Amino acid sequence: MRSTLTQNRILSHVLERAAEGTRALRTAARHPHPGRIAYLAAGAVSVAAAATRSDRITRAVKPTLMPLLASTVFAPGATADNPRSWGKIHTPSAGQALLLAGLVGGWLGDITLMNTQSRSAEPVERAKSLNRGAAWFSANQLAYIWLLAKRGARPSPAVAAAHLPALVTGLGLARWKLPKALPAAGGYGSLLGATNMLAQDPALLRSTPEETPEDYGHALGGTLFLLSDALILNRLTLLKHAQRPTAPRALKIIDALTDGAVMATYVIAQLLLVDGINGALQQKTEKAA
Repeated sequence: MRSTLTQNRILSHVLERAAEGTRALRTAARHPHPGRIAYLAAGAVSVAAAATRSDRITRAVKPTLMPLLASTVFAPGATADNPRSWGKIHTPSAGQALLLAGLVGGWLGDITLMNTQSRSAEPVERAKSLNRGAAWFSANQLAYIWLLAKRGARPSPAVAAAHLPALVTGLGLARWKLPKALPAAGGYGSLLGATNMLAQDPALLRSTPEETPEDYGHALGGTLFLLSDALILNRLTLLKHAQRPTAPRALKIIDALTDGAVMATYVIAQLLLVDGINGALQQKTEKAA
């Protein structure tokens, strides 16, 4: 009975945070910041390129994602209808500098995963590429973890317990199907889990959804990041032979669509987390001025 009640509470929490995150995403998408608009456009193109296996477009567009997202930190007051607003470059606070450093890690991870090994027909080669990319992405997650924890976010026992089966399953899947992917599945996967656990804490909510809508996107952002990593692991293990020339067409289609889903969850997760973290940092800077 107690186990059932706990599961119901967790499910209720997930659904509530997902609804709040969806509202936060709608608010973020309507923001007139040109860097944000360009980020969403580039993200949509990247998702389509991943789903259609267009590496040429991916290599042209994907490296712009993190710099465009960083522009919302450097020039928070920029608007599409006022070119002069771009000249008002904001000097980042210490927290914002760390946030930007994390985005640099994400940018380097994006670039690393665009190498030729990531499309190799051999799963082991793709796993090696993923491990190198995960090393850079770890810097991104460490920045998020530090900044969320500094705001007072702490993992609840119930949320932490809910993450354990997912981590164990991921490690077991990697160990069974592709041991070379264990560093990314265990190391980077643990950091993603930590980010997500902190992102679920209601302590991050400064005010109402109307006043600080960005705060309500943390939880969904953390969950989507974890989902994106899980989809990558599934591609490497359960779909590990899909990129071979002799693979069935249906398997290749499933793999390509999964790749598109990886990109979509990643783009949204980054936007929601950066919006939420930077919103609080910006408010802190304004109060100190």
